[in-house]
Amino acid sequence: MTFDNSPLGTASPSASVPAWSRWRLLTLALTVAVASQIPNHASAAGSVQIGQNEYRQVDGVWQAVTPYGETFAVDTQVVTVRFVPGVSAAQQATLIQRNRAEVIRTNRLGFVDLQVAEGTDVIEVVQSFLGSPLIQNAEPNTIGAYLATPNDPLYPSQWHLNQGNDADVDAPEAWDIEYGVPGVVVGVLDSGSDWTHNDLGKGTDNYSTIWTNPGEDAWTSPENPATGNGIDDDGNGHVDDWKGWDFTNDDNDARGIFDHGTRVAGIVAAKTNNGYGVCGVAGGFGPGGGFGGGKGARVMVVGVGDTAPVTSILDDAILYAIDQGARVITMSLTVNQTAAIDDALIEAWNAGLLIDCASGNSGGAVSYPARDANVIAVGATTQSDLIASFSSRGVDQELAAPGVNILSTVYNDGFQAGDGTSFAAPIVGGVSALLFSINPGLTNVEARQILRDTADKVGPYNYNWNPSMPGHSQELGYGRVNAGAAVAAAQNTASVPGELGTLRLLTVGVNTPNPFGPSTQIRYQLGAQQRVTIHVLDILGRRLATLEDGMQAEGAHTVSWNGRDEAGRPAASGVYLYQVTAGDETSTGKMLLTR
Repeated sequence: MTFDNSPLGTASPSASVPAWSRWRLLTLALTVAVASQIPNHASAAGSVQIGQNEYRQVDGVWQAVTPYGETFAVDTQVVTVRFVPGVSAAQQATLIQRNRAEVIRTNRLGFVDLQVAEGTDVIEVVQSFLGSPLIQNAEPNTIGAYLATPNDPLYPSQWHLNQGNDADVDAPEAWDIEYGVPGVVVGVLDSGSDWTHNDLGKGTDNYSTIWTNPGEDAWTSPENPATGNGIDDDGNGHVDDWKGWDFTNDDNDARGIFDHGTRVAGIVAAKTNNGYGVCGVAGGFGPGGGFGGGKGARVMVVGVGDTAPVTSILDDAILYAIDQGARVITMSLTVNQTAAIDDALIEAWNAGLLIDCASGNSGGAVSYPARDANVIAVGATTQSDLIASFSSRGVDQELAAPGVNILSTVYNDGFQAGDGTSFAAPIVGGVSALLFSINPGLTNVEARQILRDTADKVGPYNYNWNPSMPGHSQELGYGRVNAGAAVAAAQNTASVPGELGTLRLLTVGVNTPNPFGPSTQIRYQLGAQQRVTIHVLDILGRRLATLEDGMQAEGAHTVSWNGRDEAGRPAASGVYLYQVTAGDETSTGKMLLTR
């Protein structure tokens, strides 16, 4: 099949784009190269390289293989594109029509999700878009996974909060100081969460830890999303999203019958000391506040895929959480890297959100988006304070939390235990909510550093394996999170709201992806004039190149690395570190060079 990508004129009225069909399959988007990196058409050969990924046709079905060795099944329905700035709406519509596609949605970062025509080879569609000079990015779609392994079996059973051998997160010690407050909102981006559950929504205790949108009129029946007023009261493009939004089905019923998201929500903020069920890390302390407590942090329910996460909507869900006031985002999923998600994560970090994600259940390298520089990758520990056998690990691991036999809420008012980094990440999300509850002025930079500094360095692991990352182990990162120590530190941290510190390393530039080749950009911002040094290091901490060494003015800066050492020799493919030092502050990030 071929597509016409000749120069585009003005579109006729018939080129208007039809609405998105609600029956779309669950999908994930994969990052592909910018328009200048046009792939070879190789469908007939059964293999094609697009950007960082190889696409293989196995028994007539496309699969994507990433540089990390991950394999994702390619979806046949949705591609994501971003046009070059300045391309007119008429030109966009004409190119979309010529490629037999229809617009699903467009987000504020410029990414457009498109439904392709039935029977069309989706890889050829992406190649066709990449062949147009009007296109900056084009992305096929794949199917990802939530990171949990449920099993069958209520505070006494929640060992991750408190147990005799202290391989827990010291939740009671944290609760002695802070229980969580309703003004702190945790966006749970998952399969949906059952907000009718008595330990999350309103039960006999008559209070709820489920976030409600103050800009929308309440539903006539609080448990029935069909009883809204049918008006987009707050003008955010989502009608009656009083209790969150389900981006999978594009409606306001984000409950989701798949238990995964309900488990995650319960770990964060199941109601505590209400005489029912289980305790969340930041679930308050009783309906009246009991013992000086409060009604807990709030869970913003955002559906990103009924049984598997959908990359083409994950970026939109992140933006929704930002716009609706979340302070924390927790994700328990793995997807392939896309430019759209990269940009959304940068947007969230720059907006001051603290983001955590399960590191993965492969036992190997940390998965995406956990390995993104703006995200805290969370591994799983056992009841013996050892890394769980299934937990991902490596240089990208930042923290760990209990992730074996974690008891939480499930759909239809039940409770079950399960294993997975999926259940470790929301523990960190709950602790983050406690930090912002006790100290609303904390920045995400400060909260992230507190989590690192107060983590317990447990297990027989080498926390000094890399001199460029002091206190870090490949198994548990900077250690197993300690809620009590973290909340105590946050209580004693003086902070000015909105101040992000002297140094903020933003991220590797999204227009030169990470993984990258042959060059990449490092962006950072200075709060005052400082002497800045920037080094590129190998995975063992040995210096490879110096990118900057001198005084720099306050403001935003960008530096590039061409993938070569100081002698001009090309570096081999692999993981490298960039280390930025300004004054007495140092920040280190990871990047993957592919050749």
